[in-house]
Amino acid sequence: RMAPTSTSASTQENMGAVLAAIDQLAQATRGIPGRKNLVWVGRGFPVVQVSDVGSSSADVVNAQLRYLSNLLMQARVTLSVVGPTMDPSQANLFNSTLGTGGTQTVADQAQTDGNMSAFGNGDGALKFFALATASGGHSYSAGNDIDAEIGRSVEEGANYYTISYRPATVENDAKSYRKIGVEVMQPGLTVWTRDGYFNQPQQPVASPKETTKQVAVDLYGAATSGLAYTDLHLSAERGGRGDFTLHATARDLAWHDLPDGRRHADVVMMAVCLSPNHRLLAKSFATLGSNTEASLAAIGMASAALPMHVAVPAGTARIRFVVRDMVSGRVGTADVAP
Repeated sequence: RMAPTSTSASTQENMGAVLAAIDQLAQATRGIPGRKNLVWVGRGFPVVQVSDVGSSSADVVNAQLRYLSNLLMQARVTLSVVGPTMDPSQANLFNSTLGTGGTQTVADQAQTDGNMSAFGNGDGALKFFALATASGGHSYSAGNDIDAEIGRSVEEGANYYTISYRPATVENDAKSYRKIGVEVMQPGLTVWTRDGYFNQPQQPVASPKETTKQVAVDLYGAATSGLAYTDLHLSAERGGRGDFTLHATARDLAWHDLPDGRRHADVVMMAVCLSPNHRLLAKSFATLGSNTEASLAAIGMASAALPMHVAVPAGTARIRFVVRDMVSGRVGTADVAP
């Protein structure tokens, strides 16, 4: 939680809401194969100087920006931001040609993207637009034709190549931003790509308190979202009264070997009963360990059956099930009628 500072409480609340929304979108789409284009229409949150929020609050936001930057990369999501109107704190980030509604050029966009980048440039500002540049997307503004701006962002993200490389050196500083530059030999071609990534060193084992908090955030976020979470592929089968069996694709779970030769995975499950206007009527939790004697090859073609009982109250219009792998953090959802 960010401490009160000269930056308004509404701005800080807006920052938290925007970053939480990006988190949900990335997690929900991570299980969909291929590259995804996410077009954010709006300004996100205004540019905030670290001196205005204090170093401790800025560290919290920066940590979330680093986490989201890597999450977008893992989910293969490219974020583009379309802002038809800008807060004064953002307007100076767009170059003069774009700022006056002139014709966009490659040089214009490159200059604007450079202004937007907040990772590794040490300018002491927190910028929502930095996520777009870091993910390989762009920031568009300075025009009233929002349809054209959205169309341009979709068109420029429609064709792509996926390449990978192994860094020559390894760093363990999670705050270190490694810049990426891609060059092509043929003259006249311009490459748009994510401009870098954060190191992902081996994380220490989280404390039980931290783990419980993160599990709660993931479960409630997925349970109350209108999005279908696909990182863990899930379906629900009705049994007797209040009894359901959830089927999770086995290859999506993190299995480890047991001394007796079997394999084991741990999950936490949540079920919420929602009214026709999406009001929460009831919730249930369960933790479960799943064992299998199947080989790794067989697991790739199997599903794990996870039983769960739900006391469904009157007035329930929809039941949403959420399953989270306790090791990998992957989340899946399934919706059924009562």
